[in-house]
Amino acid sequence: MLPYHKTKKTLTGLVSYYLLTAVVIAYSLGILLGTYNLLGVDPTRIAFLGLAVLILFLRNKTASLLSICLLFFLLGILQTQQTALGPRNPLHIREKISTPQELTLIGVLDSMVISSPHVTKVLLDGLYIQYPLKKNLTPTRGKISLYLQGKWPEEIKPGEMVAIRAKCKKPVGYEGAGIFSYPLFLARKDIWITGSIASPLHIGKINKENLPQSPKPNIFYLAERIRSDFGEFIDKTEPATAGLYRAILLGDRALIPTPVLENFKTCGLMHILAISGLHMAIIFSLLYGLILFCLRQSNHILLHYDIHKIAAFTCLPFLLLYSLITGTNTPVVRAVIMISLVLFALCIDRKKSPITLIACAALLILLSHPQQIFTASFQLSFAAVVGISLVIPQLQKRLLPPPKETSRAISWLLISKNIILAALLVSTVATLAILPLSLFHFNRISLIGPITNLIAEPLICLWSLPLGILAIPLKYILPGLSEILLHMGGWGLLLSISFTDLCARLPFVQIWTTTPAIWLIVLYYFGFILLLLRGLWRGGTVLASILIGAAFLLLWLPSTGILNSLQRTNSISFIDVGQGSATLLEMEGGYRVLIDGGGSAYLQPGVGSRVIAPFLWYRGISNLDAIFVSHGDSDHTNGLPFLLKHFGIKKIIVASRLGYGVRFSALIQEAEAKGIEVIIAQQGDTFTFGKGLISCIYNFAGREKEGKRVARNMGIILQAKLGGITALFPGDIHAKAEKALLKQNIHSDILLASHHGSKTSSTEDFLRAVAPGAIIISSSPSRRESFPHQKIIARLNRLLLPYYLTANNTTINIQIKDGRYRIEGLEKRADNPLLPKEKRLLFEGISARQAKLKI
Repeated sequence: MLPYHKTKKTLTGLVSYYLLTAVVIAYSLGILLGTYNLLGVDPTRIAFLGLAVLILFLRNKTASLLSICLLFFLLGILQTQQTALGPRNPLHIREKISTPQELTLIGVLDSMVISSPHVTKVLLDGLYIQYPLKKNLTPTRGKISLYLQGKWPEEIKPGEMVAIRAKCKKPVGYEGAGIFSYPLFLARKDIWITGSIASPLHIGKINKENLPQSPKPNIFYLAERIRSDFGEFIDKTEPATAGLYRAILLGDRALIPTPVLENFKTCGLMHILAISGLHMAIIFSLLYGLILFCLRQSNHILLHYDIHKIAAFTCLPFLLLYSLITGTNTPVVRAVIMISLVLFALCIDRKKSPITLIACAALLILLSHPQQIFTASFQLSFAAVVGISLVIPQLQKRLLPPPKETSRAISWLLISKNIILAALLVSTVATLAILPLSLFHFNRISLIGPITNLIAEPLICLWSLPLGILAIPLKYILPGLSEILLHMGGWGLLLSISFTDLCARLPFVQIWTTTPAIWLIVLYYFGFILLLLRGLWRGGTVLASILIGAAFLLLWLPSTGILNSLQRTNSISFIDVGQGSATLLEMEGGYRVLIDGGGSAYLQPGVGSRVIAPFLWYRGISNLDAIFVSHGDSDHTNGLPFLLKHFGIKKIIVASRLGYGVRFSALIQEAEAKGIEVIIAQQGDTFTFGKGLISCIYNFAGREKEGKRVARNMGIILQAKLGGITALFPGDIHAKAEKALLKQNIHSDILLASHHGSKTSSTEDFLRAVAPGAIIISSSPSRRESFPHQKIIARLNRLLLPYYLTANNTTINIQIKDGRYRIEGLEKRADNPLLPKEKRLLFEGISARQAKLKI
């Protein structure tokens, strides 16, 4: 229960005591409403209205408190609507690049180069651009995220001027419910342009004196230079543990091997690899103890000054520098702000509530970057620290009483027991505090996290981290000693790697589940708030327990499939997977079928984990009745291995076991090893799903000579019937195969364009035979010149066939009922991902059968 006295027994008294907390809540609500423009009013009028209300009711205490909250609520709307417009400087790089083009960028290397086994990432602070065939330099502003398939020149450090030839464009990503939006992620970091560098030879260091406009002095890049320099030192000194060391010391996880990273996620230890308040608290404790020890050596200082205040304030500059070295992520900024406020309160001998400190940190972060409220880092960081601050003091009173006077040995045992129990409680409370948010963002929760933290946290946070921190300054003074410290700290990292590998192999260590709805998350936290405020009214404990229990039940219920069985609608979703194909059919009675499951080659194998699975989880799907694979090409299958591991799948229907390469054969073997029925579809086979029906109207596999590219595109042709309409899925067949289909009954209401709209498919005879009401083309914006081909577009226009591209409309959903269908999509706003995407009605139609009945 929240601590409160007589002044807080009313809601007004509670708001008065926790006024800053109320202000943060009001401001956050304003950000949410402003982002989605739920009020639909002019923000300038809102600001004046809030100011007028504040002045009008300033004399009344209750009204003035509400007016202050209202003012910050309106301020949140105003600021969010302003920032959502994006950069408005005419010189900004966003205004200079409208279409993908190759040009020369001149600017400053803004931060440490991030290298991974597959790609090197750099962030450039642009000053000039030079267009092809032009000699003049065009001034510009803004940051550009660049990718290099190769090694970055070691002589170019952060803060130095470089000239880079790169192909630049506005960020492109996948869109759809539950799918991670890369353009939105970058826009929230104020990055609006990305680029690819073909070779390290296209990078050159230049002299800043030769430019009319000088960049910021190198002192502004000192922290990034230290970060970069020490990162290289780690790579050379401790190559076996370099990835983990970079993560806990520098905030760079790019070099952690994927299996190791996955083991840490499975064991619920990812927070250790993300520099957070825990790291900053350990660093502060080390610095504070060291400085206090030095001050105690002087009798003069001991007699005349408060050494505790001196030691605390001396730590602050070092913490600020280290926060810059780590990249100033949200948990670090929160920790630095809270420590600074605690030091200020210490200086004026005034104690402050932890909740007030947390609220102040949140408000400062949101005032400078309102979009931070939507990031997982902000939400998880503050949810965990708020939960710990509110719950642990209450549990401590009941479960951790101070040890009674007894013998020294027994006293040490009781203290040790209390320390272990406290650590377990903190970890458990933090897990429960972030539970719905973790499921919302990552769809997984570790069941052994509280236990594994008891082992891994001391190994890493109390051994490897302190030694690594000490090694940073010693690298520039005594590099030999710095190497020894890193080597000693590496023992803890190696032990943690072995420990997590062992724990991750255990059964039932984590749960993957569907994405909880927003209202369910609100219900969960509202229940906890009622539980903490239960002293304000009778029955609060009972109501809170009911709400929390209902939230837990509803979090678990979707994974059982019970809710799906109640479904009475039909729909088809063409998932935005770029240059690939993945289509979800949802049929009456809760039947779920996926036709193909692959995407753009550069995303593999992440298309399953980052696009298809999140989309399915968002729709409450954790089991599939069947997966149909039209053929074995990677852009139709590279997301399926992840689905096999994390979804319940009853059967897989394929064209053939052979002829599609090693990866496809491995996929079939993995499916059979998991007990999934693998069926080779034959012409005329039908598969029933409740009232829905999917037919194999042809199987082209093996009808072409092996080794030919066209043979790899051949497979099964599927026709689905659900809700009174038919949909045809021809896969990647070419013109010759389309001609062979003319002998079949292929008339359908919906057609998924053959081979993504390639010029080798979609012949006129085939289109006339299908006679679709609408055509869906699954393609990528980055390959518009070929998919769909302009020749095909012209043919569709000439035949008056409406067509819709996932490249333009993101994930396209077709709602079906009684022979009628509605095609809906989201309007992509490539120019400004911060603006909310609007659902659009693309087409309405009725099945051919319904049309005949009307006639």
